[in-house]
Formats: sequence, structure tokens, C-alpha cells
Amino acid sequence: MSGLQRFVVRSCCPGARDEGGSRGYIEPANTPEGSSFGFTGLPAPIVAEVEQPAEVEWPIALHEAGHAVISHLLGQRIADVSAVPPARVRYVEGQPDVLSAVQKIALAYFGEIGEQSDDRRYCPLSKDSEAEYLGRIQCFRFGSCDFCRMAAVAWQEVGLGAEYADAVAVLRAGQTFAFQVKETPQVRMAIHRLARVLTDERQVDGERAHSIINDLLEFGALTAAGKEPNCSNS
Repeated sequence: MSGLQRFVVRSCCPGARDEGGSRGYIEPANTPEGSSFGFTGLPAPIVAEVEQPAEVEWPIALHEAGHAVISHLLGQRIADVSAVPPARVRYVEGQPDVLSAVQKIALAYFGEIGEQSDDRRYCPLSKDSEAEYLGRIQCFRFGSCDFCRMAAVAWQEVGLGAEYADAVAVLRAGQTFAFQVKETPQVRMAIHRLARVLTDERQVDGERAHSIINDLLEFGALTAAGKEPNCSNS
């Protein structure tokens, strides 16, 4: 089967439901066990095995481009962007941890913003999804998908002993910030421009990714602006 590579489909989180709630993702079958789970160090259960061409799907290109664009705006140096398994944005090591909780949540959510930018139907997490992902953190059964990362940051900001409503407020503030960022027309243009390059080339290094985005958006522009919504329970 020339041009095909063996992949496994893993559910998002160890112990999470494999249907109706977990987030699945695809990675090469030879990925070291547990390497995808920076929070727990536990391997996610394999849901299925598949063979597929290592070709770029447009939603995945949009997703990773979304992460890259807001990373650029937040002044985060990118090492490379890949739209084939394992699709991800890698960052230059040794950067200071200067992002606020709201910014970190927005960065994690901007993959979804990238996908939603295709038809411009933007929507936040549902209340059920909020409960599921925040609940995963509370019972220590979570992985490293974007939504688990968002929930983990929210609880880290308020403390696990805080009220659930406090964590929800931070989670929603991060999404609100993400929605504010996407209102800039150049943001959607930058996402789609980078995504088109990813569909052709599958992976681009950080210098090129920043160059593509910088034609439309200034590096670190959001950090300079320093504007974030307030975290409230309303």
C-alpha cells in the first residue's frame, strides 16, 4: 500500500468515555506510549487502528493554523507547524511563561476558531462540555486535548478548592477573548493563508509560519495591547 502509513485512533483521555464525549485524535502507530499526555503521563486507550494516506485535511490545516496565528499575536515563538499526524504547533524551547490564564485558554481554543472560520459559524463550548472537561480535571482523568488544557488552566487559575462557577468564569473569559480576537478581519485571512500552505506542504518551520502571518498581523500585537475581558460569574 504505497504512500500509506499505519495510524492508531486514540480517545482523548485515559478513563474517559470512548463514545459520546471523548475527543479522538490520530497519531502514528509507532508513537511512544504515553508521549501524548503531558498532564497525566498515561497512555490514552486505542479506539481503532487505521491506514490512511498522510495527506492534509482542510479542517486540520485550519485548526493548526488557528493555533499558530494567535500564538504569533501573543508573542510566542513557533518552532514548526504540522498538519499531518501528529498535527500540532511546536514552540521554541526556553520561552518565559508570561501568558495569563485567559490568554492560554484562548490559545488552546483558537484551533476550534480556525475550523469554525471556514463557514464563520462560531460557537463556544456548551454547558455540558464545560461540565465534562472541568469534571475531568477534578477527578484527575484527563488528557492533553485542547479542551482538557483549557479546563486545566481554568482550575489552575482559581485552585481546585474553588467553586465550580469560578472555574467556569475563567473558562468562558478565555473563550470570550478568543472571540474578540477573531473579529479582526486579518485574523481569518492569516489563518486561511497559512492553512493553504499547510495543505500543500504539510509542515512549515516557525520562521516561515511567522513570515506568512506577519504579512497581515504584527508579532506580539495582543501582548502589547494587554486587553482582556474580566472574569466574572455572569
